Amino acid sequence: MPFPPSLARALASLYVSDAEFERLGDLHYQDAGHGYDAFGLHPDFVALGELVAGPLYDRWFRVISRGHGSIPEIGPAVIAGNHSGNIPIDAAMIWMDVLRNTSPPRVPRAIADHFVPSLPWVGTLFARSGMIGGSRGNTRALLESGELLLIFPEGTPGIIKPWNERYQLRPFRVGH
Repeated sequence: MPFPPSLARALASLYVSDAEFERLGDLHYQDAGHGYDAFGLHPDFVALGELVAGPLYDRWFRVISRGHGSIPEIGPAVIAGNHSGNIPIDAAMIWMDVLRNTSPPRVPRAIADHFVPSLPWVGTLFARSGMIGGSRGNTRALLESGELLLIFPEGTPGIIKPWNERYQLRPFRVGH
């Protein structure tokens, strides 16, 4: 683990308000008995994710969204997106948007290509904030446990589209 949850919380407190920490206290996750869920999610790292994604969401991309009422408060659901750009920041912005605009807050479990969890430090930090490796078994287990999934059906080919193809879909992939 890169660092303990207490450090994640201390770092997150630089950006995340006390009111938001209180709201995140309503975050549903299934503690596997040691503070983390079976896939590594921990609420303090979700707050740290807000520290990283929040300024981009608020000040750089200035995200405006609607339709949050279509996301169920509990139970399994899938949000499917169209990747855009060479850096998959779209997943982080959707993650941030759903987290902020659902009540109680829900963490969309982003499904990443199977190599991402093995990346040093980054893979662990992403897992702590809810990302999982893209396998059928992982997605099935999360849906069966009532989680909200964030998928990009194009997979990694979707992030290599040139600018002039930004609103076009590549063929969907079936996963691993």
